[in-house]
Amino acid sequence: MVAVEEFTRWFLATFFSGTAGFYTVRIILLRWRQRRSPVYDGEPGSRHLYVHRFFRAAIFGVCVIRLGWHEFDRYLVTIDPLWHPAILLAGDALLLAGFATVLVIHFHMGENWRSGTPDSDGTVLLNTGPFAVTPIR
Repeated sequence: MVAVEEFTRWFLATFFSGTAGFYTVRIILLRWRQRRSPVYDGEPGSRHLYVHRFFRAAIFGVCVIRLGWHEFDRYLVTIDPLWHPAILLAGDALLLAGFATVLVIHFHMGENWRSGTPDSDGTVLLNTGPFAVTPIR
């Protein structure tokens, strides 16, 4: 059990660090190519903007803190019956599979990919590839 917990600690910290690095590079490249940011967190000064940034930083921070301070887990709301090696590893696998699916979808979107869209944006509605199965037309 201890080995699986340790693996999952490192997996989550590595996963969220890699995800942050990947999207940082993606955003920089899209900003450079499009001459505008593909990111819209909300209106400047809005509660949405600050909550969004806090939430992302908190998830990353917890994953990193757990690497060196294993007792931190007791401050998290854990569900003991789910704290089983098979379930922890299944959760890791589902997280990875879900992210792989998101990557396929994001790359299908190409230059239309955004992280948040203001109401005033004239973004094109995609309805091909993975978006062909949506009921929205």
